[in-house]
Amino acid sequence: MSDDVSLAGQASELTAWERSLPWWDVYYAVVLAGTILFSFQPVSTAILGVMALWYVVFGRYALNCSRKAWHPWLYLIVAWLLLIPAVSFSGGAAFILFALAAQAHIALDFRHAVVVSTVTNLTPTTVHFLRDGQFMMDLTIGLMGVVLSAITGLTIDRLVQQGRALAESRAEVARLSALAERQRLAGDLHDTIAQGLSSVVMLVQAADAALDRDREQARRHLELAARTARENLQELRSVLEALMPTGHHLEEALHRLGVRFAEETGVSATVEVHGTVRTLPAATEVVLLRAAQESLSNVRQHAKATRVWVELTFDDQNVHLQVRDDGLGFEPETTTGGHGLAAMRSRVTQAGGDVAVQPTAQGTTVLVAVPA
Repeated sequence: MSDDVSLAGQASELTAWERSLPWWDVYYAVVLAGTILFSFQPVSTAILGVMALWYVVFGRYALNCSRKAWHPWLYLIVAWLLLIPAVSFSGGAAFILFALAAQAHIALDFRHAVVVSTVTNLTPTTVHFLRDGQFMMDLTIGLMGVVLSAITGLTIDRLVQQGRALAESRAEVARLSALAERQRLAGDLHDTIAQGLSSVVMLVQAADAALDRDREQARRHLELAARTARENLQELRSVLEALMPTGHHLEEALHRLGVRFAEETGVSATVEVHGTVRTLPAATEVVLLRAAQESLSNVRQHAKATRVWVELTFDDQNVHLQVRDDGLGFEPETTTGGHGLAAMRSRVTQAGGDVAVQPTAQGTTVLVAVPA
């Protein structure tokens, strides 16, 4: 796994703890309130109050730090030093261990957390033994606390590992999605812009070669080069339009596409949207917009149409795009520039959809359906 994925996992892990921290605040407050009720001793209660203040001032921040940082250690050491006098004045103060042990497993890795929770759980036993000579009962309770703390720690560690694995999986999916999008865009550029520019270069070279012996032939080469350059400029605009900023809805982009097509070609373009419009994934919007662009590009180049209709229809499961013209019709398999239709089919298929091209003597209809 790459470093950026690992860092993303760590960041998501910390964010998850930040989101759950209010619940740990509630847990700590409940344990603290119960401990104060059982302590029955003013000095012990005051020390527990200082411990609570230490948690608010520094502990919450320490729990959000990396497990390799020094902040969790400082917080837990000071809390442990406050625990010693608290349990010396009142054995009931030991109930705060339910909170401290959990915090140790949140802030530290499992091995270090077990050591810290063992020390804290056996602290009341040691204090009472030195003060009163009591040992067995306190030792039994302390060992039970160690076992319960270890179980709690294993649960917390498992949740952390699951969260980290989920974050890394999401980061990997995002990376692969970005890679697939880059490959798709590279294919678009290669199939259209790169090939077109290569044609322009060859036409200019042919014009240069014919300039001295056949000026009319050279002029035709230059006119064809200029037309090819204009077509490639339109293709580049289409690619850039497909990379529309977040917040531009598909229906708005289709209307803009229709207006621009009519202005550039003089062909009447009607854009209609049917059904209940809803927000689509960005990838789906790009597929539909590129399909509309490619369909209109074929109308521009081959159809000799006077009118074109673009319809976007939403149903319960799919989104349908229909581009229809009243031109001459064409055979997709024999039309020059068919790489555009092939690229359209490839994009739509990758999105889980279908493409149908229906040429007739009265025009051509392109039908695209993709899952909503």
